Amino acid sequence: LEAFLKVKCTNFCSILKITDQSNQNITCNIFREKLEDHPKIFQIGDIVRMHRVKAQVFKDTISLVNAFGFSVVTFDGTVGGAVEPRTSSSYFHFDQEDRQRVEELRSWASSQALLPPVSASIPLSAVQPRSYFDLTCQVLAKAPIDSTCILLRVWDGTRCPHPLLKVVVEPNVTEGPSSFSREKENLIANILVYDNHVDCARQLKPGAFLRIYNLRVIPGSSRVPGLSSSQSVEGDHLAFYLHGGTSFGRGIRVLPENSDSVIGCKPDCLEAVVERRTLNKLLSILDNPDTCFTPCWTDSRAASPTGWSSSAATRTDTESLSCHKH
Repeated sequence: LEAFLKVKCTNFCSILKITDQSNQNITCNIFREKLEDHPKIFQIGDIVRMHRVKAQVFKDTISLVNAFGFSVVTFDGTVGGAVEPRTSSSYFHFDQEDRQRVEELRSWASSQALLPPVSASIPLSAVQPRSYFDLTCQVLAKAPIDSTCILLRVWDGTRCPHPLLKVVVEPNVTEGPSSFSREKENLIANILVYDNHVDCARQLKPGAFLRIYNLRVIPGSSRVPGLSSSQSVEGDHLAFYLHGGTSFGRGIRVLPENSDSVIGCKPDCLEAVVERRTLNKLLSILDNPDTCFTPCWTDSRAASPTGWSSSAATRTDTESLSCHKH
């Protein structure tokens, strides 16, 4: 379990609860100025190897804290998963003995049933009101709402079956595009991030891939910040909240681009989804027997003795084409 807390205005603190075959549970506090220097933990059950930590006792309880020269490497804790080190350090030692140790911890944790079932992320297309879920997505844009809340605009290539809340912010405070095509807007979810998660969200860049844990789905917009007085309360529209705190692993994790979890969230895949939806919409219009197209144009030959040029005809026909429903 990992939680990010901002402390002393300069450092972030990661709080880890770790164990091994000794069955002793120990808390580890890691203080680092940059988020990228913290353990790259994607889910409960990941394996961590830390270099240069010191033990300290407080109220008869032992905890670990990072010391000078600290470094950390993490691994997927799933049995049979690839043993690929995750670290921001350019230099680290990893040999066959380390690989064997990772496999031993995987097998031991699996046999002890110590870990809760790993919850797969739920796509927007499967979201239900009044629920909690984990979401794998890509950030498209972000904007501050106030000092305790930031808006993330994300998509995952699927469309939520329920109407989603629209949060209006000023374009000049938005990082990333301030508007999108209608087809893209139908795939975008607005996530309101609060309290201790705001500092992490501020450092995110449009285009980043995320796993957001313990998102809450609430119908209605009456309590959402950033709504103007002219906006009516949309009781059936869903709002997504990442509340403060770290219960149930709540938080944000940046995923690497080569992660299997983000394949469906990559730009080429998402653009293909938009194009496919647009094409399907056009095909549905053409297949509808109640709809027909009536091309019409203005004959400009009367005003031009030389008649049309091919380019002029193409332009006039395109601009004047209309659809009539009978």
